[in-house]
Amino acid sequence: EESATVVDSVGARSTPRVVPAANYGLVRLRQDFSGNSNAGIILTSVNREDRIPAFTGGLDWNLRFMDNMYRIDGFLAHNRTGLRGFTEEGSAGRVAFSKDGGPHWRGSVSADFTSRRYNVNDIGFFRRPNDHGLIGQASYRDDEVDDWKRRWNVNLNHHRRWNYERAEIINSWEGQAYVRLLSYWEFQLNGSVDAGDFDDRETRGHGLFAKPSTRQLRLTVETDNREPIVADVSLRAGTDSRGARIWEGALELVLKPAAALTIEMEVAHTRADRQFAWLTNAEDTTVAPSEFSVFADRTTRLWDATTRGSMVFTHNLTLQWYLQWFVAKGQFVGPQARLGVDRYAPIALPGQEFTDLSFNSNLVLRWEYRPGSTLFLVWSHGRTGPGGPFLQGLDRSAGDTFRLPPDNVLLLKLSYWFSS
Repeated sequence: EESATVVDSVGARSTPRVVPAANYGLVRLRQDFSGNSNAGIILTSVNREDRIPAFTGGLDWNLRFMDNMYRIDGFLAHNRTGLRGFTEEGSAGRVAFSKDGGPHWRGSVSADFTSRRYNVNDIGFFRRPNDHGLIGQASYRDDEVDDWKRRWNVNLNHHRRWNYERAEIINSWEGQAYVRLLSYWEFQLNGSVDAGDFDDRETRGHGLFAKPSTRQLRLTVETDNREPIVADVSLRAGTDSRGARIWEGALELVLKPAAALTIEMEVAHTRADRQFAWLTNAEDTTVAPSEFSVFADRTTRLWDATTRGSMVFTHNLTLQWYLQWFVAKGQFVGPQARLGVDRYAPIALPGQEFTDLSFNSNLVLRWEYRPGSTLFLVWSHGRTGPGGPFLQGLDRSAGDTFRLPPDNVLLLKLSYWFSS
């Protein structure tokens, strides 16, 4: 059990419980057989004070045959969780058939489902329940070196998904073409279209949102990765049927000044204009209290600066680091009240804007002080919070980030290998 000290506006102190006493358990078993095939089970439990115990059980399989050319894999799972006096249970599963080998053609088809009340988030993470879908993928590749290339491939993917109210939430096609030239430069072109009819979560509990169809195109170029300086440039452009525009540019540099030192640096910027999106939920009290969704045209600006790297001091002593500075800004204009699945009316609400700032870093020192035995020393530092107005300059946002209160965590992990 954990408690916290709370001081209110008049200075009164209290120590409420913020985390109940709990214990966690997990059992995982897996058996290899018949070459590279395997099957397994997993059982988890979470017991918290004043709550019904949460249990999850599942089985999974990965069956390979014909010299690993083909594969059938999948899983089935069931969970039970809830509060005192209320429980919920759900199931999920997937089965896939794949062709993983061969000189040219490869592909897969899969089907999956998740029931409305499937919830494993007591001890894991699952993005969303209440859907089922089909995914198909086909690819052709040529790995033979000739007079102009070392390898190339093309892929085509199709994804259809529905919720259990029969609303189509995904209907996407994606194509990709990739080539590595004799110079080891790499080029990749991706294009995608999503013509799914609805989004069942955008209204925040008020029914279906008739989402616009989207189209995107991305080009990526990477220089010879054997060189001491490697550059990767990516450009993405997109639009939707409501007139929104999206643009993204990213540059990554990999520096290898010495055999023992590698530094990666990446800067990315994303601009999205006039995306029709949820703004808030409001109440109409003119006749009777009735909550409804409000949508507006949203303009966003994102900046992401990331660096990571590693330093090898000796064969058993290394240092790794990761740092990321992230800024997200948004502005809503033209609010409209949602009257139906695809019906809206202007509403008198003031415009809104937001700025979210974050900085996260991790520093990991690894020392293998004897064969098989390792010590890890980790320092994690983070700052997260709101920033200034939408039109504020990037330099001001950087200063605001490092004025936010920090969170620091120091971890020490020690393992010892008992040899026979």
